[in-house]
Amino acid sequence: MVLRVGEYQQLQSVTITNTKSDEKVQDEGHDVISRYTGHFGWWNFIWAFILSMYQMSVGFQIFAFSFQTQKKDFWCARPDDLKDTINVTTWKLMTNQSDYSCSMFYEGNHVKCDTFEFSDEIGHTIVQDFNLVCDRKNFLATIETCILVGSSIAPLFSGWLSDKFGRKLILMLSATIQLIVGTAIAFTTSLPLLMVLRFIIGYASLSVGILNAILVMELSSPKYRTIVGLINMMVAPVGNIVLALITYFLTDWRYIQLAISVPFVLILLLWYWIPQSPRWLLVMNKYDELIILMERMAKMNKKTLPNDLRMILEQTPKESEGETDSNNKINPVKIAFSKKYYITTISLIILFWTNVGMYLALSSHIVELGGNGSFNMGIAGAIELVITALAVIIALKLNLKLILLTAMISSAICCLLIMAVPQGHPFGVRVLGITGWYFVVFG
Repeated sequence: MVLRVGEYQQLQSVTITNTKSDEKVQDEGHDVISRYTGHFGWWNFIWAFILSMYQMSVGFQIFAFSFQTQKKDFWCARPDDLKDTINVTTWKLMTNQSDYSCSMFYEGNHVKCDTFEFSDEIGHTIVQDFNLVCDRKNFLATIETCILVGSSIAPLFSGWLSDKFGRKLILMLSATIQLIVGTAIAFTTSLPLLMVLRFIIGYASLSVGILNAILVMELSSPKYRTIVGLINMMVAPVGNIVLALITYFLTDWRYIQLAISVPFVLILLLWYWIPQSPRWLLVMNKYDELIILMERMAKMNKKTLPNDLRMILEQTPKESEGETDSNNKINPVKIAFSKKYYITTISLIILFWTNVGMYLALSSHIVELGGNGSFNMGIAGAIELVITALAVIIALKLNLKLILLTAMISSAICCLLIMAVPQGHPFGVRVLGITGWYFVVFG
């Protein structure tokens, strides 16, 4: 998906030399849209800010699972007729139970339990509501896998759909699915249904994150696109801090789910006003819609459009004109996998899935590092915010390829070293896990 967007940018660019004498020409003519509407004015800023708020929803839906499945003490349940006469401590002594017991000694027999009671130290969890302990505890990993699988296929399908039907439509449809399914999860009482809904929420959430970032960048001039993209990413750690506050005050998993889903209906109310990507409109030869959008951009950015704007747009140079479909529209898939770009495409796909997979896997278990899970998430979010801000500064000074390569290799080394830590030394695992996570964030 990232590759295809890159190709769109190339299709809109005029070939310009890198000599100092041509720097002014490059600034003025690199992108026909920003040339007449401004590189990054108030219009661009306002919509980039509003759309970036959606980045919070991605972390909410994916990382809240760790809070919704926190460990609680459990034991074999008392018979209903004894619950009012025998307290928990007495019952555990009578039946020779300890914490996290899966069996008990009852009426002269060693009995394997199928119903359980849980401590009241925190609110209801998914583990408690679905009895995901003992023989059923592996279902927890299955539920988590569902959301990760959904997330992993999102870039492929949402990318293709947004190339075909537009960034705005697929983004808002994904956000609508995220809202509906996220709310439905809070009311489900079926474990199989919960798994299906988690798969869908994983797909919808990562689609929202990716398409949101793409649309925000395509609303900006190529001159500022890297910076705008990185700043858009800074909203994600802010969301993690907000999630930490939510889970600090709300401990019942169903209330947490509602709190991270329902508020985003406010952004859906802006569906009509949210702009389409002007760069996508240009590539798809939708000149009428593009001119209307550019008029709105120019008005707020205090720019003046030329009278012959349509002719200028129609004459904008486009490369790879042979990579078109039957309607003479540019086919981004053909471009991405053409002889010229297929190695880059495959490399970016591998890098993307590796980076996202490591980020999700490491971030999802920060809550389990010990101590207060909300505190852990809040501190991690604050540190991630600082790292992302640092990445913005470094991206302006150093080679982005070098940064990505160094960060990913360093993260991989940390993860591999975890396997060398002897059992019974959790501190070493935590240090390496957090360090690896920091490198993933930086990359």
